[in-house]
Amino acid sequence: MISSKKFILLISTLFLIAAIALLLNQLVFASKTIAYGCFHQVAHKGSGCAALIQRSDGQTILQLMDFETSESGDLQILLISAADALENESVKNSERLFIAPLKNSEASRRYVVPNGQNLTKFNSVVIWNSKHGVNFTTAPLKKF
Repeated sequence: MISSKKFILLISTLFLIAAIALLLNQLVFASKTIAYGCFHQVAHKGSGCAALIQRSDGQTILQLMDFETSESGDLQILLISAADALENESVKNSERLFIAPLKNSEASRRYVVPNGQNLTKFNSVVIWNSKHGVNFTTAPLKKF
C-alpha cells in the first residue's frame, strides 16, 4: 500500500512531467502562418481557406480550414506559381508542386509540404482533378 505522502509526491511529479511535456511541445512545434487565402469557384464551387504554416522544426504544413468542394475521384492538392487560377490553363502553365491527394471533399485537414521546396515561388493552392485536367477551386495566397 502506498502512503498518502508518496501518493501526493507521485501525483505532483506526474503533473510536473505533463507541464514540461506541454512546454516542450509548444517550443518545438511553435509555428507561424506564412501565407493565407480562401477558395473561390472555378469549375466547381469551393469554400473554406488554406494556410501555409511554418513550424519551428522547419516543417511546413498546408492547413485546409472548413474546406468544401464537389466530390470527385482523382483530386489532388497543388501549390502553383500563378497568382490565381480562374481556369485550367493557368494551372497547366504554372510551376506546380504536388502536396497530396485530397483526402475528403469536406474537411479541415493538415497536409505536410515536401521538404526542401522554395515556397516563395508558389502563390496559390489548387484542387486539381488529375484525370480530367480540371481546376475545381483555387485559393490565391497572401504572403506574410
